[in-house]
Amino acid sequence: MAISGLYPEFDTRRGAYVSRCGRGGAPIRVAGNGAKVTAIPSPPTGGDRFAAPPGSDFEIRVDDGEKRRSYTVRCLPADFPQWRFEPVGDPSPGLFVVSFRATPREKAWVIVFDHEGVPRWWYSPETHVLWAQILSDGIVSLARSFGDGYGLDARMAHEIRSLSGDLIRLVRTRGSLTDGHELHELPNGNFLLASYAPDPRVELRTVAAWTKRRPPDRAAVVFAEIQEVGRGGRVAWRWNSRGRIALGETGRWWRSVLVNPKSSRFGETFDPVHINSIEPHGPNRLVISTRHTDAVYGIDRSSGRIIWKLGGKETAKSLRVIDDPAGKLFGGPHDARIGPDGRLTILDNGKGRPRLPRVVSYRLDLARGTATYLGQLTDPRVTSSHCC
Repeated sequence: MAISGLYPEFDTRRGAYVSRCGRGGAPIRVAGNGAKVTAIPSPPTGGDRFAAPPGSDFEIRVDDGEKRRSYTVRCLPADFPQWRFEPVGDPSPGLFVVSFRATPREKAWVIVFDHEGVPRWWYSPETHVLWAQILSDGIVSLARSFGDGYGLDARMAHEIRSLSGDLIRLVRTRGSLTDGHELHELPNGNFLLASYAPDPRVELRTVAAWTKRRPPDRAAVVFAEIQEVGRGGRVAWRWNSRGRIALGETGRWWRSVLVNPKSSRFGETFDPVHINSIEPHGPNRLVISTRHTDAVYGIDRSSGRIIWKLGGKETAKSLRVIDDPAGKLFGGPHDARIGPDGRLTILDNGKGRPRLPRVVSYRLDLARGTATYLGQLTDPRVTSSHCC
């Protein structure tokens, strides 16, 4: 028996499929060997062809007299984007999320694929999407955006949506500008969020040497802030980079951290830290990545102190790096993640560095104050990575 018009190709051992259902693709056809084939709930449209409206699920049942088998098929929307899936090795069962907008004029998509490249859930919001993830209860969150750069639009939020696409709630920070870079779910049901806390009058004379032109003596600055937000929007904990990450640690980035004045109600605004990931480390610590200091930091939640630093301008908290072949450690890094075994992995974009972007990993020994290089991944086709 064969069933055509499905993705991936029909295999009696695989239970879930999608199809264009005859809209922009081949119709579903069944070529049997005497087996009885029925579609539930949609009846055959005639002969060996089956049809169902876009977005609907239906079931194909095959009974060969000895064994009955069932296969689920979901019809893709007519404008569902084309995709190609190439497995690397033997992927373990699971799901992953892709969010994208093919061109500025096309709409955004959030698509959940399984480990065989089959779309299992999709949603096309009316806004831009920075990224999305699957939460512990199986529903989806997405960081909506309005094209303002990094979340200065007051409507910025993380949307929590049901599998039917309905909006369950919005997650935002309080008293600061919600940023879409991070929404980290905690075991207690709260979320860690990145945000920006603006101050319209910050002393900047000490950083004049780093800028393209002399900055005003006082200017607007957005400091990096982390908030732990519970249900109902209650802020359970917060941390701010002010007084903990010195403005001098921005170093070379002072030449390019001026935010688009159209994005800020303060006019010219400087973004000297630019936090982009938050990762719990043990019961009372966090690891953060900050693009505009070329660094990753370890934070003690109880005191708010920075307990170690990796990369960027050297400070008293800097770890000694062992065996890393890179002359300059990071260039605008993102996504600092640390596993149960203590292995720290970082997307080192290599921005402004004479080398390829890389994913690099280290073993931390905080007692000795060291970070030992364990290896890196690069792709010769990816020669630069501006930000993401």
